[in-house]
Amino acid sequence: MFCACREPNYGPTARSLGRTEVVFVPALHARHLESDEYPLARVSSLLELVQPSVVVVQATPALVAAVVTDPSLLDTEHPWFDALPESREAMRYALEHGLPLSGISAHNADAQARFAQYRVSYPDGPEDDVYR
Repeated sequence: MFCACREPNYGPTARSLGRTEVVFVPALHARHLESDEYPLARVSSLLELVQPSVVVVQATPALVAAVVTDPSLLDTEHPWFDALPESREAMRYALEHGLPLSGISAHNADAQARFAQYRVSYPDGPEDDVYR
């Protein structure tokens, strides 16, 4: 998932009068490339509809900084963008519209180690009996 934030909408259909509105755009990750119901183009059209003032993507801050420094990275093959193509689209949208762009991700060595430990303890993940 990634989120797009914008200033409050004070119009007649305002949902968050007087507050900053945060819109979470759900992502299918690589399955966007196969989905007829929620293709990658739909993510871009949702961003156009939301008209965010800030874009936050599921990506490491280091990757976002690299893209901001060199936007041509968006046009190259990259394992992160292969796995999460919606991040590429959201970054491209932010850069094309001159919006602040930030990355959030817990994808680091410590998180990987904790996830591996979790998978050993609960091999069925959320389907494990401990969650029932």
